[in-house]
Amino acid sequence: MFYQSVASFYDDMTGYTEWESYSQDAIRSLISKYPSQSLLDSACGTGIYAIAGAKLGLRVTGVDIVPEMIDKAKINSHNAGVNVDWNVGDIRHLDSAVTEQHDLVICMGNTIPHLLKDSDLQEACSSFYSSLNHGGALVLEFLNYPRILKFSERIISINRKDDREFVRFYDFVDLKEIVFNILEISWEGNKAKERQIHSLKLRPYFPEAVIGSLKRSGFEVSGIWEDPFFHEFHEHKSETVVIAAIKK
Repeated sequence: MFYQSVASFYDDMTGYTEWESYSQDAIRSLISKYPSQSLLDSACGTGIYAIAGAKLGLRVTGVDIVPEMIDKAKINSHNAGVNVDWNVGDIRHLDSAVTEQHDLVICMGNTIPHLLKDSDLQEACSSFYSSLNHGGALVLEFLNYPRILKFSERIISINRKDDREFVRFYDFVDLKEIVFNILEISWEGNKAKERQIHSLKLRPYFPEAVIGSLKRSGFEVSGIWEDPFFHEFHEHKSETVVIAAIKK
């Protein structure tokens, strides 16, 4: 499985420590607009947003489908000195992993495009709805594919940690499929010693498709922005999409 193979270097690749302050500011921004006592971080990865919420005093649950990611999240929360209820589970069936409803449910990063079929997206939106208290808010974040496809932006990021370098890039197939790649390079001095490519199919959802699924699940869409700080979204300029919706 793709994320099982990258879990060991995921935090190095994404720059976990560099994003800790941002993540806490992001959660603080969200709960200032959507007051909450409890947070469910769905597809939590190694837990950076869940841990940020716990630091701010929220009761937090983190769920990810990859056990190795949850193992890393447990280490990260221990190192941060906070308590998070970590569970292995699928965002399409959150009720199998989480028994309590929450005031705020988030799905950050770029998880939504991992749902390859329309039915998968609809299942996930219904699962989010069921996981919320009435009046609670859902916040989804994913990359802005109208921009990416318009400008054929293949390179996502290039990061290096010590002697390992990570190049994240796309192969474009069509409007319903792209391939996400991670080129992992191990360096020895100035020489590339080992190379490995990890690849995964994604669905490049446009915001309108996600909003449609949310509405069919019973949500009232609160707004669309380019980040968790509620800056205006521009279809061909913004790097990410953030959609918020309320459980009626």
